[in-house]
Amino acid sequence: MISYAEDGNPSPHPQYFVCGPSWHSLTQHWVQGATLGPPDTAPLASLDLPDAEGPLVFRARMIPSAIDQIRTRQREFVSGLWKRNVVEWFLGNPRNGRYIEVHLAPSHQWWACTFLAVRQPVHPDGHPLPLSRVIHRTAAGATSWEGEVRVPAQVVCQLLDAPSLDGLRTNFSAVWFPPGGHACYYSLAPLHGPKPNFHQPDFWLPLHIP
Repeated sequence: MISYAEDGNPSPHPQYFVCGPSWHSLTQHWVQGATLGPPDTAPLASLDLPDAEGPLVFRARMIPSAIDQIRTRQREFVSGLWKRNVVEWFLGNPRNGRYIEVHLAPSHQWWACTFLAVRQPVHPDGHPLPLSRVIHRTAAGATSWEGEVRVPAQVVCQLLDAPSLDGLRTNFSAVWFPPGGHACYYSLAPLHGPKPNFHQPDFWLPLHIP
């Protein structure tokens, strides 16, 4: 059974998303069973545009667990990361329905895909974003993990067939398996439905570029 719940100290959901370097706690939960992780374990994410000519920077932060093993010679770009601990970024163009989805995982892996419409991928197994750069940092003892993807804003606009970033919609989501607990599903934007479904572009947050 999957149920919906807020954490113990919920904060109001934003009405729009301001692109900047600040971290955002993902507060909406879908929870399998009755186990909730403490509020301070909720995944964090941010989206920053350093300047008009620079890249969009998607950052993710999470507490790793035993399932987040880093193996030698493992593939860095891999699909199916949503089955484990992962933080996800969505960016969509409401004018034509196109959107991109990017995953960053504490296992030092990532994934990306462009969609023509809801759950209609251009490449079934995803495809790396052109000119993208991925960085992972894990603290000694695996007590914390942070990852980032940098991709030129111009590339994003080309993928979404958008003249600029203005008018796009965005959201962060995550899947986290607490030690000995059931999967917790998170979203920054308030999504609808009794089960986890992050592919709801109509409910993502309008992107505001300062």
